[in-house]
Amino acid sequence: MSKKSTKIIAAAGVVAGLGVAALPAMTFATQSVNGSADIYAQIDPAIAMSITGNNDDNSHVSNSYGAAKAKAPNTITALDTLTSTDLADYSNGTAAVTSSSWINLLPNTSAHGSDSNGFKSTITVYTNDTGYTLSISGSGSEGALGNMVNQTTGSSAYIEANGIVKAGSDGWGYAVDTAVTTDASGSTPNYEVDGGQIKDGTGPTSGGEVTTVYYGVSSNPDQETGLYKATVTYTATTDH
Repeated sequence: MSKKSTKIIAAAGVVAGLGVAALPAMTFATQSVNGSADIYAQIDPAIAMSITGNNDDNSHVSNSYGAAKAKAPNTITALDTLTSTDLADYSNGTAAVTSSSWINLLPNTSAHGSDSNGFKSTITVYTNDTGYTLSISGSGSEGALGNMVNQTTGSSAYIEANGIVKAGSDGWGYAVDTAVTTDASGSTPNYEVDGGQIKDGTGPTSGGEVTTVYYGVSSNPDQETGLYKATVTYTATTDH
């Protein structure tokens, strides 16, 4: 073999080696989708009266504060239909759904979100990635929940985002995937108020993976009537 042929073969080997090494690595930027949920608590008017006499053994009370009642189940309006069979329906950037949750509440009572009263948000994540994270944020500092503010013009009343949901004091918060109730001992259940990751999901989830966030809210005896509102944002982000 001539020196020229040897050089050509050697050069071809170097080029082939460099060609393999020079192939660009495939990288993907993470994708996110987010949307808001408006949380409402309607404080209804209430009145109580007791009448006692000096010969009465007990007070007679009428029209006392009653238990909280649900106004309506969670309402979801689809802006873009997501299905498990049509990848074109996957959306990045803008949320595919928005929602609102309502509860009616009398003064000096508490309400715990449940599947029956609908005071909750149901978040379904669709992705073809191997995993994702779901996070929550509000209008408070560092993304924590913000107070529920009375929407009446000129009102400064609010329900504090403190996670303490107990009849007789104002407070609200959230719980992930498990509805919260007061236990038999009467202990006060605490709800979450911090923003941040609430789920580390695995994929693909072409059929959708559901996370349920339940809300809890309570009022004090002198809670001003009106419609109270807070807004939370949910963000789902792919791992890759």
